[in-house]
Amino acid sequence: MTTATAEHFEGAAEGYQDLGWPVFPVRGKIPATKNGCLDATTEPWRAWPRSATGVGFATGTVSGIWVLDLDSEEAERRWETMQDEHGERIATVTAKTGKGFHVYFKMPPGRDIRNSAGKVGPGIDVRGTGGYVVLPPSAHPDGGVYEWVRDRSPDDFPVAVTPRWLVDLVCGRADTRTNAPALGEVIGEGGRNATLTSLAGTLRRRGMSEEAIAAALHVENRGRCVPPLPAVEVDAIASSVARYVPSAGSTPDGTPRFGGASYELLNVGQLEDRPVAESLITGLFPEGALISLFGAPGSGKSFAALDWGMCVAGGEPWAGRAVGQGGVVYVSGEGSGGLGQRIRAWRDCHPMAEVSDIYFLLDAVPLMDHQAVLRFVATIRDRVPNPKLVVFDTLARCTLGADENSARDMGLAIHGADIVRRELGCAVLLIHHTNASGDRERGSTALRGAVDVLMSLRTDERGITLKCEKSKDSEPFDDIRLKLSKRLDSAVLTPDFDVGVRGDFLTARQVETLRSLHISALDDGLTVSTWLEVSGQKSSSFYGHRKSLVDKGFVRQHREGRGARYTVTAKGEAALTPLTPSHSNGTLELAGTSLPPLPPLLGGGECGVKVGKDEER
Repeated sequence: MTTATAEHFEGAAEGYQDLGWPVFPVRGKIPATKNGCLDATTEPWRAWPRSATGVGFATGTVSGIWVLDLDSEEAERRWETMQDEHGERIATVTAKTGKGFHVYFKMPPGRDIRNSAGKVGPGIDVRGTGGYVVLPPSAHPDGGVYEWVRDRSPDDFPVAVTPRWLVDLVCGRADTRTNAPALGEVIGEGGRNATLTSLAGTLRRRGMSEEAIAAALHVENRGRCVPPLPAVEVDAIASSVARYVPSAGSTPDGTPRFGGASYELLNVGQLEDRPVAESLITGLFPEGALISLFGAPGSGKSFAALDWGMCVAGGEPWAGRAVGQGGVVYVSGEGSGGLGQRIRAWRDCHPMAEVSDIYFLLDAVPLMDHQAVLRFVATIRDRVPNPKLVVFDTLARCTLGADENSARDMGLAIHGADIVRRELGCAVLLIHHTNASGDRERGSTALRGAVDVLMSLRTDERGITLKCEKSKDSEPFDDIRLKLSKRLDSAVLTPDFDVGVRGDFLTARQVETLRSLHISALDDGLTVSTWLEVSGQKSSSFYGHRKSLVDKGFVRQHREGRGARYTVTAKGEAALTPLTPSHSNGTLELAGTSLPPLPPLLGGGECGVKVGKDEER
């Protein structure tokens, strides 16, 4: 048997990431990362560990998939009996493990499935939120490898919906609890992170160390949280809160208290090895950045912020630019005013978009109150999978009582935004106003100095222009022309130039896979095995690329099952035409052809809405 290398497992991980599965490296069955399955990501790994022997998959809410773990032949027989008792045999994605099987299911809407052992039956474990499984072709500690059951890999078969009887069986014990402690003693789902963070803050203000805070939180977690949080999440809360300076005062021996974490010094090599941030919206701003967008009333800044948020939540391209997908939290400090209409208008403009992981807070978060910010972070951790972007609309509403011209007050607000960024690993977007003359952002220059990317929206007789005022780590992007168009009973902000519609965006590796088919195919196409061979790709990556190319219409599959052949479509041939820069908007257009325009605007003047100061903040 050929010994698998780290590159082999990294290639397999990339294939799963192409399917949208969050993965991470493992050694045997143990995570090979600092934070375990919390480090699972759908983004490419910058430095895959050389010692990794496989690929882990985070189950539960983060992936939308949970797994039934059958660890013996007896457990397998029990599972077959359970299905027969309920009159169905469930066909779904299934993997062969050392002595049993992993059976994959979609998370049921509105229910959270947690890890458990033996709850469903002897030898039958559950891997849900906070858990993980090891994926094929990882090495098994017993000497074998994990393998997909024939025709039951995620490339060949869809993950099944969890039947109602199985949901009740897996979740029933938690849902039918009748002897709960008295009111005020139990901390239920949705409040665990926030409550433990608040408790940690109280303990920290009294000068307790991280170790003492963690010990107290573990006691509360085990005794009051239903179900308890994973231990690693409790430790993360303690570590997070312990970074902040305790209340002023002295220790018993009279020395001043100084809080905060120890300092980490990096040498040149460590700095060079630090990963470069991926783009959240290509060419605009990176993941994890502190961003500010300012503009005059009526310039469309709230429309732009909502547009970016919806695109990130759905992985939807924006103005011809690829977008990283993840959870979004939109803080609407001025309440709901028109948000519902704007969302309906956006959906009408993007009918194929699938947006689910965007959440709205119809109240301000006081960024200068760092304990309140930590409670806000805890709420996001509890509710939002894989947060990528948090929007504060507007900065003024989230800093009530502050002197915007004061560098100190703005510094405190910026620190609040940085807490959100650091704790969640996400980008933060601050929506702000212009000064009286309209030529720059309002208030202290501390904001301009602190942000990674500063943008403005400016209006004139031609329309709206998005300008890059500052880009700390890259060249500023060229001006982008936008227009605010009537849609249903609101409006949408759209590019004022033609861009490709959803689905027309391919990664570099997908393009190479498409090119290999185009170059090598005969008149009747290639079989999947021949295509894989000429592509030069690892099978784990290739099959994900093949699925994307077929689903997006770049490749046509002739016949189903054995003997299927593949050819490049006219759309695929157009995508391989050399790209040439267009005008001054920084996008790309196809040489010799034009990209499809955006879907036509629907609804005439009678269903439009006047967008002015009462509609745009």
